[in-house]
Amino acid sequence: MYPRPDFFSGSRLNFAENLLFPANTPIDPTAVATITTTELGPSVSTTWADLRDSVRRCSAALRAHGLGPNDIVAGFVSNHHQALVASLSAAAIGAIWTGISPDNGVSAVLDRLAQISPKVLFADNGTVYNGKEWSSTDKTEEIVRALAPKGLEYVVVINNVACDLGMDGLKTTGVAAEEYTSFLASAPNVPLHFEQLPPSHPLYILYSSGTTGLPKAIVHTALGTLIQHKKEHLLQGSLTSRSRMLYYTTTSWMMWHWSVSALAVGATLVLYSGSPFKPDGHLSLPRLLSSLRVTHFGTSAAYLTALEAAQVYPVNEPGIDLSALEAIYSTASPLPPSTFSFVYKAFPATVNLASITGGTDIISLFGAPCPLLPVRVGEIQCAG
Repeated sequence: MYPRPDFFSGSRLNFAENLLFPANTPIDPTAVATITTTELGPSVSTTWADLRDSVRRCSAALRAHGLGPNDIVAGFVSNHHQALVASLSAAAIGAIWTGISPDNGVSAVLDRLAQISPKVLFADNGTVYNGKEWSSTDKTEEIVRALAPKGLEYVVVINNVACDLGMDGLKTTGVAAEEYTSFLASAPNVPLHFEQLPPSHPLYILYSSGTTGLPKAIVHTALGTLIQHKKEHLLQGSLTSRSRMLYYTTTSWMMWHWSVSALAVGATLVLYSGSPFKPDGHLSLPRLLSSLRVTHFGTSAAYLTALEAAQVYPVNEPGIDLSALEAIYSTASPLPPSTFSFVYKAFPATVNLASITGGTDIISLFGAPCPLLPVRVGEIQCAG
């Protein structure tokens, strides 16, 4: 639709403020806001108070480096607490966030970031997958070297794994670089401030698949994203401040952006990166769901069919307690009819199994869950 309608003209809001201070949802500052974990563990919990303070410091540091509304902040990052802080901090100052997972190659990253010229890049020094730690410092250096002529001014390196940060190599690129904790520590000691912006202010940049040429950058705005995500989480997912959501996703996928918006209803995020089959084979994620008392679990249809093919029934395993689990969301491909039946044998019979479908172009759901409707084999429950 062009020209696009101007909804709620004259109003002002900040997306990050709505996630960190959910409206009509009393939040105990000492309650857990996020739990970050990998296949190698351990889990690290962060309170709402600490999450807010991290965003306060990170957003202040970004402002101190001259960033403001409409600047672009990129992340070459895994699904963890620091990635969330960077994203919310960008939103707090009115900058635009774009995230790309470190499992992408250099050319795939540059096909995307070279189009949009970010000023700041947050980058992991490495990632965990399939029982190993993988350094990504060489890839980061190559990316930074290519983006330097396009306006990249600063790199913040996140010490995600126990390997070299790659700072010496980054110094040769001509772009200033700093470790994440030092970056936050350097921030001015000022109150948390949220830039108040129009509803149509850009929030995220996502990308098309690139099957017909370069990936196309897709811009999503603040209010539309907030309203749609909060509606889907609150009304269609029945999430509350007592909920815990683990969505198995990377930061590149729109489901990452969708899942982190569960903060807007006061839910706790379980941020997981790594293989779904480590360290305990097909029972790895079910054990994690049990130990962290996850209520809403998002995954791919392929993962559930893999459990079915292996005839793994987590609900029958000693030491696994899935009584807290309320919903399983399956997406990325259609869920086979046989897997619908399998899930109700392998997981608690009370779960709301929802085969959902959405899109990068709408950053939300076309087909959504509904805890009030029956689950029918081979069907999506309702419109998003």
